[in-house]
Amino acid sequence: MGFLNTWFTNLLEFFFQLSNNYGVAIIMLTVTYKVVLLPLTWVQRKSMNVMKELTPLQQEIQEKYKNDPQEANKRIMELYKQHNANPFGGCLLSLLQLPIAFILFSVLRATNFEGASFLWISDLTKPDIILALLTGAISYLQMNMETTATSTNKTSTYLFPVFIAIMGLYLPSGLSVYLVSVYILSYFEVRLINALLDRKKAKVEGGAQK
Repeated sequence: MGFLNTWFTNLLEFFFQLSNNYGVAIIMLTVTYKVVLLPLTWVQRKSMNVMKELTPLQQEIQEKYKNDPQEANKRIMELYKQHNANPFGGCLLSLLQLPIAFILFSVLRATNFEGASFLWISDLTKPDIILALLTGAISYLQMNMETTATSTNKTSTYLFPVFIAIMGLYLPSGLSVYLVSVYILSYFEVRLINALLDRKKAKVEGGAQK
């Protein structure tokens, strides 16, 4: 982990030397971080999509064997095996990515951005309300794309972006630039990966797409 800390720090300074602007350097570093983790993200999205497709079949099994939980679990495990699905695959990959994201966040928090400007922001060490609202709005778009229509999910779809926006009111703008970049890249990343997976599925099933 110490290696990653040093690597991110050096990379941030390298991008700053290229752009002569810490705001641009933060965005370039975030893009690099997302690209490096893209293979993990691809596998994670693939696993999550398979589990999403199997949900109706799983619910049918649970309903059919509601009086026999042991048999229901057995049938569900057979369902997972048949479709090469891992119910914990997406979660495990997320856990692998979290330490890296935390290290990058820590590197940015420890960097001295005093006096550095970016776009309308005069000092990246101070909070910015526009960035805070933008972060909340983009996180809402991403969560709304991901969640289902259940009341619990819908509640979190509204509450989490509000929490993110409020947090942005107290964070240095440099960190908010990072968060905005992450949410924007993640939004388009998910849309692209889902589109590619849908296209691949259509080919396998003999769909119209070739």
